[in-house]
Amino acid sequence: MERARITRLRALVAASAALALGGAGCADDSNAGSAVNDIVNGDAGATVTTGDEPAPEQFEIEIANFQFSPADAVIAAGTEVVWLNADTDLHSIVSTGELFATSDIFEPGQSYSVTLSEPGTYAYTCGVHPFMTGTITVE
Repeated sequence: MERARITRLRALVAASAALALGGAGCADDSNAGSAVNDIVNGDAGATVTTGDEPAPEQFEIEIANFQFSPADAVIAAGTEVVWLNADTDLHSIVSTGELFATSDIFEPGQSYSVTLSEPGTYAYTCGVHPFMTGTITVE
C-alpha cells in the first residue's frame, strides 16, 4: 500500500517537473543527474535553479610591491571585493571604522574577499603594514 502511494507521488512530481520545464528531458536521458531527476528519485535536498540568477559581480584588488592596486576603487553595491596577495610578504585587510570584517593574515598567492552591499566609502589598511591604505566607494 505504501509503495503504491510513493510510486504515485513520484509520478506526480515527475509530471509536474516536466510541465514546469516545458517537457524538457522527456525524449532523452540528458537530464540524468539533474536536480529534477534527484527530486523524482527521492533526494529531498536537491534544489532547482532557473539560471536566471545574476552572477555576483567581482572586483579584484591586487597587493604587490606593498601597494593596493587600485588604491582607490569605485564599485556597484553588492559587488564582491577580492584582495589578491601577489606580493612577497604577508598582508591582512583591516577596515577603518570596522565597516567590514578584518581578514586573517594571508600569504602570497592567497586572497581575502568581502561583499559590500551598502553605498558609502570604505577605507582600509594592511594590518601588517599600516602605511598601505586604500578606499572603496560603493555606489
